[in-house]
Amino acid sequence: MKVIFYILLLFTVCSCSSDEPGNKLTLSDLLHTSWTGEQVETMENGEIQTINFIVLFSTEQEGVVTYLSSTGTPIQNFPIYYRIEGDVMFLKGAFNGEYRIIKHSHNVIDMEAYLPNHSLITLWKK
Repeated sequence: MKVIFYILLLFTVCSCSSDEPGNKLTLSDLLHTSWTGEQVETMENGEIQTINFIVLFSTEQEGVVTYLSSTGTPIQNFPIYYRIEGDVMFLKGAFNGEYRIIKHSHNVIDMEAYLPNHSLITLWKK
């Protein structure tokens, strides 16, 4: 009887789900959405540079990034081109590089790259 109990316990433990989301971020998750964002980059000398922006994903391949001043005032618009393959978002335009998607939910996306500086981008859905 104890053997059956331990076998059932083993199956229960092994079948527990992970805390990681089972779904990948897709282009359709971004299509026609806007996000506020922050890029935090660690420079070679150790200084931290923070850039605030808004991004609008207009199509499944391109969008617009609006950089914001420290007071939140729009400064300048730049195009952005993107694609997603697995857990990597490839960005070109306002941001350039291959950003690994660290985690995502319906309202938040965290990405990381080494370009060669360490860069973290966090997006919050508007």
